[in-house]
Amino acid sequence: DHFFDSSVAAEGGWLVQIIFFSKMLQLIVDNFDLQLKAHPLALILFDAPWCTYHCHDMVAAVKRVAVSYDYEGSTILVARASSDDNSELLDRFGIESFPQLLWFDGSMSWPFFASEAAPVRYEGEPNFEAIAHFVEKRSGQAPRSAASADGKIGKRCALGSGARTCFA
Repeated sequence: DHFFDSSVAAEGGWLVQIIFFSKMLQLIVDNFDLQLKAHPLALILFDAPWCTYHCHDMVAAVKRVAVSYDYEGSTILVARASSDDNSELLDRFGIESFPQLLWFDGSMSWPFFASEAAPVRYEGEPNFEAIAHFVEKRSGQAPRSAASADGKIGKRCALGSGARTCFA
């Protein structure tokens, strides 16, 4: 499931929209433990397709976090689990409302599998800055700024006078 995120900034007299492309892994019961065993640090968003109003800000913020931690050297998995496919996971982690954001840290336990660690529930604001700070505080890894997310800038689009000019 590819997605894009965008940021708008003034640059050299132009209003520029930077569009970021990434892929956030969709977790299901069959791949959850496997993926968390492969990644000692994981931020997992549990949401529901029918949850639009309450989930919108959190989903958008987590997608930006996914882009910010999708760089060589990062050991953090940022993924999503939909309620439609994962009733077993919802029961396992006590998910009763949406959205829920859980942090798994397998680096502090033996055998270093995030899937065997007790998750920490994110209780902060549903915005990029707060979630990125939460991840950085727990992981010790800084997010890449949106403008320097290596290879994730798909297009820079100048928005002006009704025209849209995009360049790589």
